[in-house]
Amino acid sequence: MRMLASVKGWAKWRSVAACITAAGLALTGCGGGEALQAPGAQTVPEASPEGGYQPVTLTDCVGHQSVFNTPPKRVVAMDQGSLNLLLYLGLGDRVVGWVTYSLAEGVFPAQLQDIGPKVPVLAQHPVAREVLLGAGPDLVIASFSSDFDGDQVASQQELADRGINSYRTFSTGCESEASQPVTSLDAVYRDLDNLGRIFGVEDRASELATRMRTQVNEVARAVAGAPRPRVFFFEFDEYSDTPFATGNLQNINAVAELAGATNIFGDINKSYERVGWEEVVARNPEVIAIITYDRSDPAEDEERFEEAKRFLLGFPPISAMEAIRGQRFVHLIYEDGSIGSPRNAQAVHDLSKALHPDRVR
Repeated sequence: MRMLASVKGWAKWRSVAACITAAGLALTGCGGGEALQAPGAQTVPEASPEGGYQPVTLTDCVGHQSVFNTPPKRVVAMDQGSLNLLLYLGLGDRVVGWVTYSLAEGVFPAQLQDIGPKVPVLAQHPVAREVLLGAGPDLVIASFSSDFDGDQVASQQELADRGINSYRTFSTGCESEASQPVTSLDAVYRDLDNLGRIFGVEDRASELATRMRTQVNEVARAVAGAPRPRVFFFEFDEYSDTPFATGNLQNINAVAELAGATNIFGDINKSYERVGWEEVVARNPEVIAIITYDRSDPAEDEERFEEAKRFLLGFPPISAMEAIRGQRFVHLIYEDGSIGSPRNAQAVHDLSKALHPDRVR
């Protein structure tokens, strides 16, 4: 999570900006918070008695069932969350293309820069049916229902009819998981486990999940008993007249919960809901977390953050809010915390470091 904190007006925030790098997920000079590293491409077993791969039957987020008799060799990732899952498992050489939602094509944190840009971008969302099929996939993995819904895109049933497996992840926007607030990274761990089984890399998936849990658990111990700042998560790039409230079904709610923060809209049982500024003022956040899309250039990311701050500080209807009076802001990159992926564990650490610098190293 690329973050910068404004430290004016609140002693708890002293020295935070100096500790948080603008170069990706890794922290420098602050101790702790070692960024998760993605392994390089590794051998994936084939379906043979010698290779040890056994057929796998899996049911995904929307109840779609697929049978894998061999590990997939030609995968299309329909968004960066899905792509991150594959890259962190060292499966980049199996990905023949991905579909970007980003303002800039091919945006990756530092530890994925060696492999992420090598994956071809098929299209900007949505990808047309003929483009997807033209890539010759044997597996299509996606985080959102919209990736498979629409007149111009291929549905999961159509893919199945063509002999192509598909998988809707549990870790981002999964409707079947929407019965209770998202307060943990369990859905990310579930996807890692499932993909480990699909590709025959269970040990690799287990190791990655263990490292994530260790990082999150260290934060939990550090912030236990600490006051939880009230935070408004403001998606500036999606702003138009009225803001979105990020409810308790959005992944950032889990990041907030684990980092020792209180999402001021954590009582809304949705991922997002349009609200008026008067509702934000009524909830009086102590901190505003400004969320922007990754532009792949730290200078451009910083400029977008500053643009958002100028807007907020110059917007009279919210001038009485505690966060505005104290000029307390944190910059979050959408791809790090708002979509489910292995990047979330570092996002938890970095947000907790900004909010609790006296407890989290």
